[in-house]
Amino acid sequence: NLHQTAYDVPESCLACEVVGPYSPWYEPIFTYLKDSNFPPNISRSEKQSLIHQIARYTLLGVTLYRRGYDGNMLRCLDVTESIQAIKEVHEGVCGAHTNGMVLAKKLLR
Repeated sequence: NLHQTAYDVPESCLACEVVGPYSPWYEPIFTYLKDSNFPPNISRSEKQSLIHQIARYTLLGVTLYRRGYDGNMLRCLDVTESIQAIKEVHEGVCGAHTNGMVLAKKLLR
């Protein structure tokens, strides 16, 4: 049986919002590359993991980039920038693309 009951979800439930101060996902990497300091209260294994991750990142000015597998520098985005990028791709700002899934995967990297 392929039929499935659909549920009405209020539109307010489909939106999320960042409230209060937050730090981007790349904050520990950015801090280490900028000041050569580890974030406080991290374990030895977390430090080792961070050191392995840092090898793929470059800080140019105040902008953090990750080196992709093809050698291209990929700019790291915070929450606000990533939401804006997703909106622009969804609205077609990047032009017509024959394969939307490939574009979406590139955006998520």
